[in-house]
Amino acid sequence: MIRTLCIGIDKYQSPINRLSCCVADARAIGSLFTDTHGDVVTSLLDGAATLSAMQTELDKLTSSAPEDLVIVSFSGHGTTDHRLVPVDADVADIEGSCLSLDDFAECLDKIPAKNLIVFLDCCFSVGFGGARVFAPTAVRSMTEDRTALQTLAHGHGRVVLTASGASEPALETAAFGHGLLSYHLIEGLQGAEDLASAGQIDLMSLLQWTVSKVVASARVLNEVQTPTIYGSFEGAPAIDPRSEEHTSELQSRQYL
Repeated sequence: MIRTLCIGIDKYQSPINRLSCCVADARAIGSLFTDTHGDVVTSLLDGAATLSAMQTELDKLTSSAPEDLVIVSFSGHGTTDHRLVPVDADVADIEGSCLSLDDFAECLDKIPAKNLIVFLDCCFSVGFGGARVFAPTAVRSMTEDRTALQTLAHGHGRVVLTASGASEPALETAAFGHGLLSYHLIEGLQGAEDLASAGQIDLMSLLQWTVSKVVASARVLNEVQTPTIYGSFEGAPAIDPRSEEHTSELQSRQYL
C-alpha cells in the first residue's frame, strides 16, 4: 500500500507572502494516488494545514506497515533556519509556530515503513522573486547549512527530494500552474517520456529525471534551481505509473 500525506498552502496571513500554486501541487499529487491500488491519501490544504494538523497526520503514519511506501509532500514556505511554515505561523514566534526539520525528522523516525519519500517544494534560503521562502528579517546569512536536510534522510530506505540547492529559490510559475519541482514530479509519476519500464517506474530513476527537468525549466526562466536528493532506498522500489485522468489540474497545462 502507498500512504500519502500532501500539504499545500497558498493563503498565508500577512505579513507572510501568499503563494499561488502550492494547493494545486498537493491536490495533483494526491489525486495521482486516490482510489487506485488501495492507496491511502490525506491532504492538508490552506486553512487545514495548521501546525497541529501537520503533526497529527504525521503521527498517524506511524500505523503504516513495514512493506508500505510512505510519501510526504510539502508545498509552501520555508524559513532560513530550516522550518516548514504552516498556515497558522506566527511571525512573532517562528520557533514555536513552525515545524523545524529536526522535529520533522523525529516524526519520520517513528514511521515503520521500509521506504519513505519526502518531497519539499519550498526553499530555506533568503528569498527573492517567486521563491517559496519566508525569511525572518533578523536573518542575513548569505550561506545555508544543509545539515538539517541531511538529518531528514538518515538511515536506509528514506529519501528526501528538495526543490532547490543552497541559496536557490524554489520557483512556481503560472505557465505550469505548479511549482517546478511538483510539476515535473507529477509528469514523471504519469510515466512521461518512457520513464516507465515493464509497466513500472523505478523510484530513483523518477527522482533523477525530475531533477534534470527542473534544472532545464529553471534555465528557460533565466533562473537557477537545482533540486537535491538525499538518502537511499531499500532495494529498488518501483510503482505503477498513475493515470492522467486523476490529475485534472494538468489537463489544461501550458508549457514554457
